[in-house]
Amino acid sequence: MLPVSIVTPRRERLAVLAAVAIAGLSCAVAVRFGVHSASHSDASVYVAASALWRTSTLVRPAPLQLWATWPNAIESTVALGFRPGAVTGTEVPMTPPGFPILMAVLSALVGQPGPYLVAPAMGGLMVFATFLLGRRLAGDLAGLIAAGLVALSPVTILNTIYPMSDAPATACWIGAWLLALHGSRSGAVAAGALAALGILVRPNLAPLGIVPFVTVLFAARGGGDGRWRWADAMLFGLIASVGIALVGWTNAVLYGGPLQSGYPIGDGLFRQSRVVENARVYWRLWLEVFGWVPLIGLGTPIWAALNPAAFGPSASRIAWSAVILAVLDVSLYLPYLTFDQWPFLRFLLPATIAVFVLFAAALAAAARWLWARASRRWALVLLPIVLGLTASRGNEPRQFALEEWRAHATIPVMGRYLREALPANAVALSYLHSGAIAHYTHRPVVRLDVIAPPSLDDIVATLDRSGLEPTLVLDAALEQPRFGDLFTGSQFAALDWPPRAEFTGVSTIRYFVLADRARYLAGARWPTDVLR
Repeated sequence: MLPVSIVTPRRERLAVLAAVAIAGLSCAVAVRFGVHSASHSDASVYVAASALWRTSTLVRPAPLQLWATWPNAIESTVALGFRPGAVTGTEVPMTPPGFPILMAVLSALVGQPGPYLVAPAMGGLMVFATFLLGRRLAGDLAGLIAAGLVALSPVTILNTIYPMSDAPATACWIGAWLLALHGSRSGAVAAGALAALGILVRPNLAPLGIVPFVTVLFAARGGGDGRWRWADAMLFGLIASVGIALVGWTNAVLYGGPLQSGYPIGDGLFRQSRVVENARVYWRLWLEVFGWVPLIGLGTPIWAALNPAAFGPSASRIAWSAVILAVLDVSLYLPYLTFDQWPFLRFLLPATIAVFVLFAAALAAAARWLWARASRRWALVLLPIVLGLTASRGNEPRQFALEEWRAHATIPVMGRYLREALPANAVALSYLHSGAIAHYTHRPVVRLDVIAPPSLDDIVATLDRSGLEPTLVLDAALEQPRFGDLFTGSQFAALDWPPRAEFTGVSTIRYFVLADRARYLAGARWPTDVLR
């Protein structure tokens, strides 16, 4: 049997073209079904932060902080996804800088769609890097299988169509791991640069840098001189640490200290008591979406060690590094908050790719082993069946991901309308859509989830006396039913007057002017604009 590294140039080119096609199709699907709106907390803060980076301001004015005196005034005048700045009267994004910077760069290159193209583009690169890793481990077939599984994963689809940092961060770390395998100083430098970018995008994943660091050290050893390349490994670490330094500088500028995070770390985001529960949750969610079959790949390192001829050069080191990457990624999130829904498998996207690479390598090695034994070639038919059953899992989550854009299509319509309809002195009381309102309209907001419920009428009266126009923006399904219960005793609790506008789609958002209630009770009437 020929070693997996011996392939004809033509077959090699065809495999690369097929991988490019898979990665390109993944990117095209993400663009076609993409969520091109600054909706909810994550997307709104990323897009808004990218606009700040483009103007090099890093902070956004929050003028209500300068004079508001109601309870929790400072916190309540900050849009969802932001936090009060170091200087009173400002707010700053909670997110790390990497993803918004990438958005700002692409926005400068292609204009308004730029922020929404970063995740699809990085997702395509992630898929292609997966092919190259699988190919390095067990040949072209393994690479194509791994790339196909990653591209078809509902977790990949959801996090490339939505402006989230998971796919870009994963692309950086998978790319750093791949470049570290090059075994050269230039590969170590490039891997360090990608690791630095990955740290900027997701600082909490910095421990994943252990994998490319050790890979640089060991991969170079196979280059012919039999020595570990400590100089190359240190060079990788030095360049990667630039990401840590930049995160520290950003933290100092925005939050007051290099070790201060935009997220409320001190509020119990990470607790050891959650480890067991999260292990159960992630295990169950993984089985629901991917099944147990891909986990067969975790045995690949042992197979590669016992039968190296069935795999590519340095296969055992690559396979073990994949296991270590997966274990590190899972370990970093076990103490984190518990989220019992499959979309939060996005936290384990690097681990998922590592497992898929190992699984694909096992299938490719099994196919070659069976092909070399004529009496057992009939069993080859089982491999496509196994692969098909694995790829077909998660159809319902995949369909959900492809339909996700519909749930967010209302947001840009709302943003454009409110930007024109809101008076210049308007203040929007909202929660779920406060980030989108602040981004699209540049009007101040008051967060309904932060204010003390008995103080609502006093806040409205204070805004009135200050010459401001209080307005209310509520999601009809997620917020409006609870509004009356939360603000019992307020004159506005019943929402017993018609809104000025409704923005309808999968969900409905309603825009009220609070002063309209008195006008309505006095006999005034007006039409409600309905935008679909």
